[in-house]
Amino acid sequence: MIDLRDLGSRYAWHELKIANLVQAAGLEPRGPVKQRFAPVEVVVAVVPFEEMELVERSRVWLQDAQCVLVLRCHDAEPLADLELRDYIEELWRELASGFGVTLELHDWRCDDDVRTTLRRASELAARVDACPRTAAAAGSVTLPSGPRFEWQARQYAGPFDFAQSLASGLRLTPGGALLETETATLALATQTAAVQQDRFGYGTGVLPDGRHIESRGTREQRHVWQLGEQLFTAYGNVVLGFDANHPVGWTGHRMFPYWLYLGRTGLGYLSATDHDYPCGPSKKLYGYADNDPVRVELAPDLSSIAFTFEHDVLLTNALPIAWRSAGEIDVADFPRDLERTALFVHDQESPFTSDLLEEDARDRPPVVVLGPSTAARYAVDLSGSTYRIAGTTPNAGRVVNVGGPEPAFAVFDARHQCTRKAPGRLLGGAASHALVLEGGSYFREDLGSGERTWVGAAQDTAVCAVPVPGTRNVVLVTQRDARFFAQLV
Repeated sequence: MIDLRDLGSRYAWHELKIANLVQAAGLEPRGPVKQRFAPVEVVVAVVPFEEMELVERSRVWLQDAQCVLVLRCHDAEPLADLELRDYIEELWRELASGFGVTLELHDWRCDDDVRTTLRRASELAARVDACPRTAAAAGSVTLPSGPRFEWQARQYAGPFDFAQSLASGLRLTPGGALLETETATLALATQTAAVQQDRFGYGTGVLPDGRHIESRGTREQRHVWQLGEQLFTAYGNVVLGFDANHPVGWTGHRMFPYWLYLGRTGLGYLSATDHDYPCGPSKKLYGYADNDPVRVELAPDLSSIAFTFEHDVLLTNALPIAWRSAGEIDVADFPRDLERTALFVHDQESPFTSDLLEEDARDRPPVVVLGPSTAARYAVDLSGSTYRIAGTTPNAGRVVNVGGPEPAFAVFDARHQCTRKAPGRLLGGAASHALVLEGGSYFREDLGSGERTWVGAAQDTAVCAVPVPGTRNVVLVTQRDARFFAQLV
């Protein structure tokens, strides 16, 4: 059971809409949650009678089930306009007839309606063939380093633009790592010619299989995207990349990242990320500046996710969709992550504020790389004065001094306890491996064991390092005077 309204933007402490159905059905969900992106074979989806667009928004995800029972909840006062009610009913029938799997329409006007719908769902579940869902292989490869090539930046573009453009265009193929631009597909193992940075990522991105997703939003319909001939609704105006091992990707805008789901019938919306403040990304700085998302790193074991924004990093274990068991029924839950945290760097000479709980104190995000286990959950670069916001109370938080400035990085466990420090500047990383700059050389370090492998001699000044999905490699951007260079490392 799921209430599709819970997949929209919400605050972490708000009560979930599904609670109404749980109460009406007399269910008692309990025990630990089970996270999975794909739906089960039979889904009961709750939506208000007048909000058919919620089913359309989740169409791709729902069509990965075998049967969908839409439970339309009605207000205590039914629609007075009978003609309008009949028109909406006709639209529902059209939606059901054109759906990719069996879709039944049920109505919720009293508690008995809920119990009747759940009995019907149980009957259907007993008939369908449960398709075994194999977990995605969370493996990663290490590719040889490629040649350096000049990265010709757009006018006014900076490190965050570089990182976001790369995150939306990198993908792994059997032949190696590729970078998509608006005009070309570049093989990073052999690329030597200069590359002109375009606006790839701003309304355009690439799926792991090479297909492009493009924004088709208008003033009237802002949240429309296109994949091939498929149009779908998803929020955000920048593409933040796709995971190589799991059927998810991300879009975003301002301080909001959104999840996409890649299903059997296409690409579509999955869920928003719950919001909190101050224990979350900042909203609007200095009275005018947005805090746009830059890129996303999902832990291979699905234990956590790191959203990097222009001014901070949100680290959380709240992944969609969490399910809690109520006997033979699983109920969609979105439990609040009490360990979620926002990390940021505050420059001591910052002219804006010295109050570290104020969002204007968040000068820039630190480099964060996710680790392989609860004992080594993440690593944080300490090149700057780094802090994090912790808190379990709405609209309240406390400041924790993470460390810095010093030429080192720290590794923390899932409870944010420092387990070790290591020398060198943390540049970036992927698949529990970090690229570290120390003593004029680059090293790849296993964040679990601390073992390092020499990668090469450092050149110029490091600007950013963006992971290549499915690998332990990054694309490293460096600067020499006014020129920028990029390389697969």
